[in-house]
Amino acid sequence: MARELVRLCDGVERFGLVDYDYGVWEERIMAVLTECVELYGMTEEDTTGAASGSGSHQG
Repeated sequence: MARELVRLCDGVERFGLVDYDYGVWEERIMAVLTECVELYGMTEEDTTGAASGSGSHQG
């Protein structure tokens, strides 16, 4: 099992997802990606809200 884990880690090492001193950082990577998706969604909502509200005032 250890050999298989090392083989798999070797495959993703080129993407910077493995640190052999600390182990596979899957939880941290997923947390960061989730946060990025949430921030992107908030940005999209702000952009959509600003676009729909900008033409409503005719003065």
